Amino acid sequence: CTNCSPPVPVKLIRFNGELKDNLVELKWVTASELNNHYFELSRSFDGKVFEQITTVDGQGNTNNITEYSFTDMLPVLTGNSVVYKLKQVDYNGESKEFFTQVNIAEYSKSIVVRPNPFDNKVTINNLKFGEKYEVEIIDVRGTIVWFARLTPIDNTLEINFSNNLAPGQYLLNLKSNESRKVKTFKINKS
Repeated sequence: CTNCSPPVPVKLIRFNGELKDNLVELKWVTASELNNHYFELSRSFDGKVFEQITTVDGQGNTNNITEYSFTDMLPVLTGNSVVYKLKQVDYNGESKEFFTQVNIAEYSKSIVVRPNPFDNKVTINNLKFGEKYEVEIIDVRGTIVWFARLTPIDNTLEINFSNNLAPGQYLLNLKSNESRKVKTFKINKS
């Protein structure tokens, strides 16, 4: 065939992201894949400088619709949106890039506890600078197993539990001394 173009390595149907429960759920769907080695996901808060956040194996060769997903924990909070780049890489090293933008303005207003599950340390973001907070960790029996009064630095609290918590599920109660409002988060110790 003299006028035929070479087959497209990946036919992408959709690539989008959605803010859900202070996480960004990224999803993409392919109609078919030819020699698809992997996908590389990156994020940017300015649309210029991208930071790679994960790689996801491709299907190699398939004519079936394939759905992919990845949940971004968003460790940095700046701006009103984040741009995600999906880079599809073939076995021969050739690649193609796709982009999507997600509005995170609501996220940057919400108090966020990360990571979850955690080892020995959690970070609480988006707190009011200079305000004092009471932090309680409550086990599944309803017992307060950790308590502190803390003031955030740069709108962030870092809490190190120094191996004092057993693995399991806990509630983290965060009470603002100024507004007296209590926010509760479920957290898991790994």
